[in-house]
Amino acid sequence: MGKLKTRLETHRMYHVSGCAKEIRCPKNLVRFNTHNSKLHEMMKASVCFDIQKSGGEFITEACRNDNGDIIDIIFLDLGEEIEIVNTHGLEKAITNGRRIVKV
Repeated sequence: MGKLKTRLETHRMYHVSGCAKEIRCPKNLVRFNTHNSKLHEMMKASVCFDIQKSGGEFITEACRNDNGDIIDIIFLDLGEEIEIVNTHGLEKAITNGRRIVKV
């Protein structure tokens, strides 16, 4: 029951970017942002594949309800935000306390 509660609580903290806060992101669906590089998006898909293969759940390209930040991946089981970054995006992501996956 603990994992399910964590997933639900974490999921409620995010919404689909550009939509009302009541619109929740679909789980275990990789959403691509064409403003990012193809390499960035393929790395995001790879991380999501690993999460789902391990039995976990995730949401992607989700907007935080509290501050409007758009996060690449949220690992719902752990409540962990994951950013796919290259070197010039690294400082901001670390400041926000997110797990970093370097491209």
